[in-house]
Parts: sequence; C-alpha cells; structure tokens
Amino acid sequence: VQIGSFKERDNAERLSLDMKKRFGHSEVQMAEVSGETFYRVRVGKYSSLRAAEAAERDFAGLGHPGSFAVAVEGR
Repeated sequence: VQIGSFKERDNAERLSLDMKKRFGHSEVQMAEVSGETFYRVRVGKYSSLRAAEAAERDFAGLGHPGSFAVAVEGR
C-alpha cells in the first residue's frame, strides 16, 4: 500500500523507517513523473487485493488518507 510520495528522499526515508518499526515492512521507491523525481513510501506485503484494501482504510485512519493499493509484479 502506498501511503505517501515525496520530492525529498529524507522525508520518505523517515516515514518508511517509522512504518517499518510499526508494521514490519516498508520501502522507498524512486519514480520519475513528468521529469520530476518522487520517492514513494510503500508499506506491507499483502496476499490479496482485499487485504491491501483493508490496510488502505487502516492507514487512512492513521493519518494517511491518500493511501492506495499497488500491485507489484514478480512478488
């Protein structure tokens, strides 16, 4: 579940570290969008879309209202 996207890598790393401590898995992924670099914070590993969608709601309740499920190929 992606819970945030930042232009500053340090901000993404700080949030990711906090989420890793709280939920066990979090990572930062760099993405280029329209020539700009963003650092996306993704939390958790879910075995189904239903589980990821439930986590979206949980993260929204924790102050991350723009959270959304992301399908990752090869995992």
